[in-house]
Amino acid sequence: MLRSKRRAGLQPEPDSTSKAKYVNSTDINVGERLRQRCLQLRISKTKIARSIGVSVAQILKYERGENRISASRLHKVAELLDVPIEWFFDRSDRTAPQQSESTKLSDQLLMAFHRLEDPSDQNMVVSLAERLSRRRGDHASN
Repeated sequence: MLRSKRRAGLQPEPDSTSKAKYVNSTDINVGERLRQRCLQLRISKTKIARSIGVSVAQILKYERGENRISASRLHKVAELLDVPIEWFFDRSDRTAPQQSESTKLSDQLLMAFHRLEDPSDQNMVVSLAERLSRRRGDHASN
């Protein structure tokens, strides 16, 4: 039985108990992506947990890949985080862990924008970005 689990991509987790617990690399990846997106959107573990009907401790286990998230809960999480379910299974970022400078700046801008509480401040940021992008477009066409 151990041999078939190894072939299936399951690895025993070090454990002091006599029963070995198996951790699947896909479960770990899904959990990492969950954590990444929550940080990106600044959504708390409490909000996610309440939205899908589990405890915060369970969310932590999902993030570490210790427990497998069910398909129905993953569907709810994907909707809440505004990503397609396939996004949780994408491993392309593992081969290139460094973000491009443009992506880093986009993330910084997005996080700063979400910290703005006043809608008029948010509108000013959008207006400024639109004006700058139009100005950049004018320079590029010359």
